[in-house]
Amino acid sequence: MTGRHISQVPLGRGFSAHWSANTLSNLADGVAFVSMPLLAASMTDDPRVVAGLATLYALVRLLVALPIGVWVDRLDVAGHDVMDGA
Repeated sequence: MTGRHISQVPLGRGFSAHWSANTLSNLADGVAFVSMPLLAASMTDDPRVVAGLATLYALVRLLVALPIGVWVDRLDVAGHDVMDGA
């Protein structure tokens, strides 16, 4: 290192709110991903039902959430890209 110091710029309230919401959303998604097959396993002894539920959950996320994310990324609000502020 040459001794150059990079000043830290505070990221602000908007970043903190976005980061917190993203963290909580990912946590809730993980809890749902784990708890749904466990709930199915407590209701039935058939492993195919449990595996089918986990597969169905993953397929719904792939076939619904992914296209919606693509659509939102391409959304133009009042002539400005939605991601300009990110």
